[in-house]
Amino acid sequence: MSGRGTACSNSGYGALPIHGRVMRAAFLLSRTELRHRWPSLIVLAVLVALTGGVTLTAVAGARRTSSSYRRFLEKSRNQDLIIFADDVRPADVAKLRAMPGVDAIGYGRQMTIVRPSGEFIGVGGALDDVIFHDVYRLRIVEGRPVRPGASDEVVIGEPLARAASEPSSTRALEP
Repeated sequence: MSGRGTACSNSGYGALPIHGRVMRAAFLLSRTELRHRWPSLIVLAVLVALTGGVTLTAVAGARRTSSSYRRFLEKSRNQDLIIFADDVRPADVAKLRAMPGVDAIGYGRQMTIVRPSGEFIGVGGALDDVIFHDVYRLRIVEGRPVRPGASDEVVIGEPLARAASEPSSTRALEP
């Protein structure tokens, strides 16, 4: 009796269909190969695990920082535009503030200090309560913010703080 899928005409006890014998041969072959190549397979598994870990870490980091720049801009309220002009009066600033689409305008003065080494250090001061509060909010690294209306307090930037800490430049910064 010839049955479909059998390798021999005797389909009695112990006869395996062709696909069963092929699977058994494949299993024996893979077991033999595994016995000889298991160190290589372990190295391959470790490399795949490390690559997957690095990829997942990069994706998680990108997800966490995807909104960090937007949050920084919202918190700091950095300027979209800076105009340096010689003769700007408070009335001019009031006209600009009244224009449509203007969220806030800060009014200040700036001067530049040139150190003996040639380094430029920008120094500025607010002429209203908008700058450093509503526009260009300060990121205080050490200390506290200036009290509103205090004329005897200053906030200095990191370059000026570094310059003030150098012994050779301290005399030039003292009044």
